[in-house]
Amino acid sequence: LSAKPAILKVRDWYLDSFRDIRYFPEVRNRDDELAFTQMIKMIKVRHNNVVPTMALGVQQLKNEQFSSRKLPPGFDEIHGFLDRFYMSRIGIRMLIGQHVALHEPEPEPGVIGLINTKLSPIQVAQIASEDARSICMREYGSAPDINIYGDQNLTFPYVTSHLHLMLFELVKNSLRAVQERYMNSDKDVPPVRIIVADGTEDVTIKRSVMKVVEYGEVGSLEFSHIFTALQRIYLIWRALVKG
Repeated sequence: LSAKPAILKVRDWYLDSFRDIRYFPEVRNRDDELAFTQMIKMIKVRHNNVVPTMALGVQQLKNEQFSSRKLPPGFDEIHGFLDRFYMSRIGIRMLIGQHVALHEPEPEPGVIGLINTKLSPIQVAQIASEDARSICMREYGSAPDINIYGDQNLTFPYVTSHLHLMLFELVKNSLRAVQERYMNSDKDVPPVRIIVADGTEDVTIKRSVMKVVEYGEVGSLEFSHIFTALQRIYLIWRALVKG
């Protein structure tokens, strides 16, 4: 995987960003701090295309080595690396985004940096579901219904974009599994259900699909980095990236 051209391009982006930070002068005053903020903002922009570019590298590897939907022996190591890579990317972009957002002259009401202090999980689930269904409609011509259950008045502090992306990916995979399972079937297509429950110290969001497939048929692939085809990754990325 590390030898693929797309992965090498991502590596070069990280090297450039490391050099920018490493050789930036010491911050001594307000002007220096603003210059630093602008520099890391540009780094964040530089890395906007990391996800689709990594997807291209994974697709290149898949085309060379994977001839079926079954995961080959040894894939766990690649999967583990990609998990760590994406988790690291989320953390880095969260820190940069929070720093940059705190310098916005006109922040949104109730939002501190990237954190929405009164985020509604029901509203985010509705938006993510609509986005996922639109992708499914464009890919297959139809999409299963999505039913969302929970307290409409429930709010909690969280990063809106993070929750949206997590729900979007989970719902998208569920829609795909249902659509492909029932594509040539006369049976009624079951809906995808999202249940939002408020706990004493946390909020639980459950996604489920009734009577779709046995876990072994999709479960191991649904959360793998090989499961989503490159064409769909680019389609999703274009739908999510703003500006």
